[in-house]
Amino acid sequence: MTMKKGIATRLTAVLLLACTGVAGPALAEGAKRGLVGKRIKLPPVELTLRKPFATEPIRLEAGKYYQLKLVSDGTDEFVLVGPSFFRNIWINEIAVEDVEIRPFGVESFEFEGEGELSITFVPIRGGVFELRTPRGGESETITFVVE
Repeated sequence: MTMKKGIATRLTAVLLLACTGVAGPALAEGAKRGLVGKRIKLPPVELTLRKPFATEPIRLEAGKYYQLKLVSDGTDEFVLVGPSFFRNIWINEIAVEDVEIRPFGVESFEFEGEGELSITFVPIRGGVFELRTPRGGESETITFVVE
């Protein structure tokens, strides 16, 4: 029994040394950058009746960390729904004015007037996802293509 415990202790020590020597620098660098790297700021999306929300799809990579600002000009009440988008991202934070929210899940956003919302997230699955108003239409749709 003592022999098995001694072998296990030595094996653990060897594995720790090996991991420290090989993975140590990579882990230290990863700790500096965070697990997914620096936040990538996407161009803000303006919610208005005057022009389309987005003229082309927003291209993302799964596993990268993004920030998206949604800005409503108050020309209408905008409700954005996107269950497939929200179910395929990990949301770090939603910020509205001076309030930061760390939600478990989201189904939609609603702008009742002029305002701004910022969301930081990591796409976790590839695919094509949309945020759109319930009334639909291409001009009121934001399409995300996640590779």
